[in-house]
Amino acid sequence: MNRAERIALIGHTIRWFYKGQRYDSPVESMCPKCGALAVIELPPALRAAQPDDTTHVCHPSAGGCNHGFSNLPEGANDGR
Repeated sequence: MNRAERIALIGHTIRWFYKGQRYDSPVESMCPKCGALAVIELPPALRAAQPDDTTHVCHPSAGGCNHGFSNLPEGANDGR
């Protein structure tokens, strides 16, 4: 997948379930840890439940590594 193809996938929605709740989250960037196009912003209720300042996660439902970030990873959204 080239850079243009990666950028085109940003904004696509991941539908996922957690503890019986359904969430639809747009992909916001590529993960700087594993390279998957799977970084999403956590919904407000899940952000509030975090034991730290995690706001974004590389979501496993989209092939991500489940790494959490305290904000959108710098430069990750353009495939750099």
